[in-house]
Amino acid sequence: MSVEAKNSSGEVKVSGVNFVKSVAGIEEYKLDNGLKIILKPNQNVPLLSWQVWYKVGSRNESLNLTGLAHYLEHIMFKGTKELGKGEIAQLIQLKGGVFNAFTSDDYTAYFENFSPENLELAIKIEADRMQNSRIDKDEVELERSVIVSELEGNRNNPTNIAYEHLKSTAFDVHTYRNPVIGWRQDLDNINSKNMREFYETYYYPDNAVAILVGNFDKEEALKLIKKYFGQYKAKENIRAQVPQEPEQKAIKQVTIHNGGYSKILAMAFHVPEFNHEHSPALTLLSEIVFGGMSSRLYPKLVDSGLALSVSGVPESGLDPSIFRIIVNLNQDADIKKVEDIIKAELEAIKNDLDEEELKIAKAKEEASFIYQLDGVYDEGLQIGYFEAISNDWAKYTTWMDDIRAVSQDDIKAVAKKYFRPANMTSVYLLPDESTDTLAPLVSEASSNPSKEANYGAATVEPLDPKKLKRLLKIAKSDNKAIKHHLDFDSLDILGEGVDVYIKEDHSVPLVYFNTAFYAGSIEDSQQYGLAFLTNKMLDRGSKKKSKYEISKLLDLYGADIEFKAGVETGRIEFSSITKNLDAVVEILQEILQEPAFDQEELDRLKTKTIASLKQEDDQLRKIAERDLSQLIYPKGHPFYRNSVEDRVKSLEAISLDDIKAFYKKYYNPKNLMISIVGDINKEKASEIIAKLFASWNGMAGLDTNKLVGNNRPEISLVDLKEPEKKIITKNDKTQVEIVMGHASEINRMHPDYYPLLIANYALGGSALSSRLGTSVRDEHGYVYNIRSGFSAAIGAGAYQVKLGCNPKNVTKAIELTKTEIQEFLKEGISETELEVTKSYLIGSFAVRNLSSNEAIVNTLSQLQVYELGDDYIETYTKLIEKITLQEVNTAARKYIHPDKFNTVIVGPKFD
Repeated sequence: MSVEAKNSSGEVKVSGVNFVKSVAGIEEYKLDNGLKIILKPNQNVPLLSWQVWYKVGSRNESLNLTGLAHYLEHIMFKGTKELGKGEIAQLIQLKGGVFNAFTSDDYTAYFENFSPENLELAIKIEADRMQNSRIDKDEVELERSVIVSELEGNRNNPTNIAYEHLKSTAFDVHTYRNPVIGWRQDLDNINSKNMREFYETYYYPDNAVAILVGNFDKEEALKLIKKYFGQYKAKENIRAQVPQEPEQKAIKQVTIHNGGYSKILAMAFHVPEFNHEHSPALTLLSEIVFGGMSSRLYPKLVDSGLALSVSGVPESGLDPSIFRIIVNLNQDADIKKVEDIIKAELEAIKNDLDEEELKIAKAKEEASFIYQLDGVYDEGLQIGYFEAISNDWAKYTTWMDDIRAVSQDDIKAVAKKYFRPANMTSVYLLPDESTDTLAPLVSEASSNPSKEANYGAATVEPLDPKKLKRLLKIAKSDNKAIKHHLDFDSLDILGEGVDVYIKEDHSVPLVYFNTAFYAGSIEDSQQYGLAFLTNKMLDRGSKKKSKYEISKLLDLYGADIEFKAGVETGRIEFSSITKNLDAVVEILQEILQEPAFDQEELDRLKTKTIASLKQEDDQLRKIAERDLSQLIYPKGHPFYRNSVEDRVKSLEAISLDDIKAFYKKYYNPKNLMISIVGDINKEKASEIIAKLFASWNGMAGLDTNKLVGNNRPEISLVDLKEPEKKIITKNDKTQVEIVMGHASEINRMHPDYYPLLIANYALGGSALSSRLGTSVRDEHGYVYNIRSGFSAAIGAGAYQVKLGCNPKNVTKAIELTKTEIQEFLKEGISETELEVTKSYLIGSFAVRNLSSNEAIVNTLSQLQVYELGDDYIETYTKLIEKITLQEVNTAARKYIHPDKFNTVIVGPKFD
């Protein structure tokens, strides 16, 4: 299969830029210095994604310097010869861009998603840091504590610990054995000198791929890339040889006693590199055995109550890697029994595979491929990924040809070749603190670092008017900005009170459908979990079809139906490939009109839900958020989170009759809010809505205005309380999580929402460029991430500040955070901060809300739920622009009260 070519006008000739090839609407060019350029234009979208991928990752690191590639990724944001510390983030924020970077075993990538007029700025930034990054000694020392904080945060997650042990055990010599973030004991070995050497070895044009997807002019793009990247010379690629893994000849097994509540099984089998002819068959095998409800193992592990989740995928790499299996077990399950079930299934597929299973697996892979076309960022990621792991991006366009060619015999053959006892590694992570294991804890060193957790400090220059003027000059563009606009229709299909938004877009053969209605947990205050269980029971079959039959059909049709229950609303969402839309609607209609509501399925759902709840006490951020809610709100308030024990008791008491009654009362056409986006017209949309909802829940012929319930919920405000502090000790964890906050009175419809939004973004809404990010993270290195925010929906949620840090930094981080907030309120936001924040909120609107049809359908739903108005997308800019400095400072001082912060600290003992 080839991807359909769209918006491509053929080869463009630019001096110094060499055309290489064009495949399926994607074009490759190359500069004389070796920089590979891949272009995929699409004039139908209001943004672009610019990505630069370097063919270097943790795979290329040397002994005792693990984590260097990821460490360097952090330092690449610290400035260049032209841009000072913090100015990369400030520049991108100033023009409304969304940016980040990521490091893997085989590659490191940087990206900016921007409005089209900012293309030159995006190209300029990445070209500058390709060769001109500062890699300052003090910054390297300072960032060490941030990296350690990130590592410790990762190791608070039991699954991450199990996976770390799995790779380090499965590989004996290959560098894939090392975690991308590095071993804790190695991070102290990294200095500016060896980082500079690594940078100068790998960051150069002929080891990089520049990818541009979205709304741009090809000739202009190529000229700009040539202008900024063409000045660099190619460099001989001097790379250390990566040791290749010898054949594994015996089972490897490790047991970890981790404390906590989670029980994890991790398994690995060595498989070949991505470019190997067996990769498509292994991909399909993973779908058949491990891929969701229609897979072989779901009924045997998840439905049986043995596990909460199971996954199994081949890790595609430049070199031979592993087929990774991760199972999150019910705490009471026998881990050896679960392992035996998996091994038995992998053995069975060697000889038993029917055509239907293979057909469904291929359909799922094809659907996944099509969904990736919805959104310029996601498509860019796929192109970059194929280029990075196969050295040929064009394999992306022919991947489905390879998938379709796989036979039953091919899958049986790869199962026999790779799923052998001698090729297996297994890791048991057990939830107790027994020390009778011979397996050492790889992460022990992290709890006893050889140096202090904080290594240095530096200062970010404030964004004053002079600096702003200089940055605006750098970011200047001659291109006119695209105004936010979205053509959609507002329809009344079912009668008064039913709101329908529809936007047609026929560029990708997909349809997204989003329905919201008032049936959230606020309606079950006397029976916690009733709204959730009712919603999720719709996912468990109809009276005519079992959940397995429905799951297989949806996979075959390339569709997804999701039922969601939040605090305020219930939701029904589905997406489908256009050609199968009618069949998917038939399935959903059957579910809604005749839900199975089976007692056995309810028992299974309760078992899984309760097991998940019990694992909450392994997640420090969730503990902190839960316990903070208990300090802020009175028991019984919708935003008060009950203890795990109380929630379990409530779930256990809910009956099938309770669920049927809740469904009958709240799931009806009253106040439905429906949004539809994609390859569909108004006539078809009207037909679907009438079919699904005209007689929903036996309501045919009734006046919707006479229906009771299902009205907009009213969520009461609470008074601020005197602050309390709560400390919860978890000595089996490595990082401390802190959440501070108080109740708020700002909901999404409040007139002060936008002034407070601006104030909060400047204070702590951005991890890198806000006051808190600049001070607590960048200047002092106390945390990996810190953010402030307020939850404003139908109800007014809490104002919170969240951070995670090393135990040595807890007191200092909290004190500095409160001091910064107090200073912010005292001084007020500056004119410069106001201008920059407004610029970001306006410029990033399309990137945040209109980046794909999936994003658009969610945006339209937000317009409905919060009654923002049909013209909101056009008037948003004016809403932000008209807010004054005084309004912002008044809102900040009125609604942010650091002296009233309740504080919850969860983690190991701290100084």
